[in-house]
Amino acid sequence: AIAVNQTLKVFRYCNNGATADGISAIANAMVFNHSITQLDLMLHPNMGDNAAPALATMLTVNETVTELNLYECGLS
Repeated sequence: AIAVNQTLKVFRYCNNGATADGISAIANAMVFNHSITQLDLMLHPNMGDNAAPALATMLTVNETVTELNLYECGLS
C-alpha cells in the first residue's frame, strides 16, 4: 500500500516494536513511493544497524522524502 500511495504526505510509524525486518520492508516499499515527504520511524530500538542498508537504498532512489526521523532506533 505504501509503494502505490499517491495522497499520503506524512507517514508516522513510531514506537510499535518493529524490528529491522519491518523497517526494511517499509524502506523497500518507499523506493516506489512518490508522495510521502516525511517518514517518521522513531523509537524502534530493536531496529539497529540491520535496516540501514534498506534505508540507504531508499534515500538514494526516493527523491520525495525530505525528512527522515530515526531517533532512538538503535543505530550506531
